[in-house]
Amino acid sequence: MQFGAISAERCFELLARVPDFRGITPAERTHLIEHLTREEYLLESGGLLSMGTKAERIFGRKNFSEMYAVFSNPVMYGVETETGRDLGSLEQDFADRLVEEIVVREGPGGQKPRWGGYLPQIPGFEICQQVRQIIVDTTDYRDPDAAARAAIETWRADLGDLLRRSHPIAAQQDDRAVRLWTFAGGWKAVADNSALRIEGDGVSHAAVDEALAKKRAAGFWESGETQTAIRARVPPFRLSKFQRALPPEAQTKFVARSFLDLEGAGKVVAGAS
Repeated sequence: MQFGAISAERCFELLARVPDFRGITPAERTHLIEHLTREEYLLESGGLLSMGTKAERIFGRKNFSEMYAVFSNPVMYGVETETGRDLGSLEQDFADRLVEEIVVREGPGGQKPRWGGYLPQIPGFEICQQVRQIIVDTTDYRDPDAAARAAIETWRADLGDLLRRSHPIAAQQDDRAVRLWTFAGGWKAVADNSALRIEGDGVSHAAVDEALAKKRAAGFWESGETQTAIRARVPPFRLSKFQRALPPEAQTKFVARSFLDLEGAGKVVAGAS
């Protein structure tokens, strides 16, 4: 936008000053330029790159204000009943935490629900491990208020003895489910920040232990095959207004880098705390 048109070499000379761009290899740069040109985000003419028709259509409204803005408008999802009645909208951050195939039904009355304003749902590996340590510890914390101390004592009474045995802990719930206490952080309803509920026919302690043993093998988490398989299962969350312009494999890596902690997963499986 500043120069009107620019060569790819000059463009990356400027971008290389920004730490986030320094790790991009020449091959990746070429692949990215080819993708952006093919998808009409960029126009190549005489060795110079300029704004393509697709980029102008997406980002050109209001004199390219969306392109220049630091923050983007949040993605909103419309909410309808099964009969098609409009109930409102949800921000993506809230919608991403809903269980799959949720059905919305109109209530008989009362106040409208408030969507959003929730505390972060993924505190991360380090914080979750600290929570586990507080549960297995016997320290008498005097700083928290009465409600916080009561919550700590409740968690200790429920899980203290169990978590002191080893880590992670697999506990059989019924004939179809085992709960694996990881305290590793997580996402969605089945996997939360403290445990992973594993469901299916024939699931048992022995089956879970066998699966964990395979994942303790040397090089498992560093394997390209493992990392590719895990990345492929990450939902396509929108994290950046320019994310859609990336090649599909780059989008997958980008989202996975934001949500996955393979090093932390390896520590949990190995029994580190």
